[in-house]
Amino acid sequence: MKYEPDGYRKSRRSVVMAPNGMVATSQPLAAQAGIEILKAGGNAI
Repeated sequence: MKYEPDGYRKSRRSVVMAPNGMVATSQPLAAQAGIEILKAGGNAI
């Protein structure tokens, strides 16, 4: 990934943004599991 000074980075991966949480993974099933954990009030690092 090339560094862009304005903060915008191009990626071939899908991006999902939400106001109160974030899940970052390269695996769709792991992303879904993370979303479900956040919806249930949990968190993880």
